[in-house]
Amino acid sequence: MDDIHYETADLDIKDTKFDLVAPMGVPMIKVDFPAIEYMRFDAIMDTNSWWLPNGRKVAVELNKFDINFMIDLYITEKRISKTPMLWCQYQVGRQLLLP
Repeated sequence: MDDIHYETADLDIKDTKFDLVAPMGVPMIKVDFPAIEYMRFDAIMDTNSWWLPNGRKVAVELNKFDINFMIDLYITEKRISKTPMLWCQYQVGRQLLLP
């Protein structure tokens, strides 16, 4: 794994938003977490296929990686929190696989 190089990620945690919602009468927390503003890493591709070149340099860029999810607020009579995640979505503004 010495041939993978990461640039320092530009994180965007200051814009995280929490919202209390109640769709269909169920109390929930909705979270919008813009996790990564920008990140890039480079590597040497290691393949075992005859049609993909082995040992070729590749780069991956993540730009505006955003995670959204909602968690159910449910507590049992024994005060045990049961918080199933009912909805999760992630978005990548732009991703590039560069040769």
